Amino acid sequence: TAHLMFSASKSMAGLMAATLVAEGRLNENARVGELLPELADSAWADATVRQVMDMTDGVRFSEIYSDPKSDIFSYIGAMGWAPQYVNPANPLGIQAMLPTLKSRIDAPRGSAFHYRSPATDVTAWLAMRAAGQSLTDWLQQRLWSRLGMEHEGSVMLDPSGTEVAFAGISASVRDMARIGQMLLQHGRAGGAQIIPTQVVDELTRGGDTRAFEAAGMKHRPGWSYRSQWWVNPQ
Repeated sequence: TAHLMFSASKSMAGLMAATLVAEGRLNENARVGELLPELADSAWADATVRQVMDMTDGVRFSEIYSDPKSDIFSYIGAMGWAPQYVNPANPLGIQAMLPTLKSRIDAPRGSAFHYRSPATDVTAWLAMRAAGQSLTDWLQQRLWSRLGMEHEGSVMLDPSGTEVAFAGISASVRDMARIGQMLLQHGRAGGAQIIPTQVVDELTRGGDTRAFEAAGMKHRPGWSYRSQWWVNPQ
């Protein structure tokens, strides 16, 4: 049965972006504003692609699900998930909301990890712009059609038709296991290289543990975050 993966969807968007970086189609050192002119006047503009992929971009956004005043509720309203959170003062749709984020945290970019769903949607936007195809098409061509998937997957759309990369993918557990097994085999399946070995090696090494420590997640000591994946280096 297809199951909504919620934030495990982030790792699929990250896998697409990381693959494009490894293939030389997306420059991880480029500034977001250079690649996405739509975000040139936002707090995302001067962040690098890598910083957004690793959620160390420093854009201010609160994602506290126990606080109804947290920014995430306005974001959820704008992407059409929960109509009760729609704010008439906000634009409708993910790509309309992202440019409205204008402020940064005090820490320098790249120095601190902060878990925020909009960073995933920027990651997906960067990847789709670089690939010239949607997240859905990339997943179909790179994974579903090559890993012998048993079931259809799907990606939720916002009111503007934009894919909800941060939490909108549905898939069966057996098909997700096929992706996991492929990664355990260093990106290979059925005698073919599905995902570049470089991507798997980087995910295994993980991200900056010092930046992760700055997030204050004491229940995950020594962990890191790399390309939208939680990584325990141990």
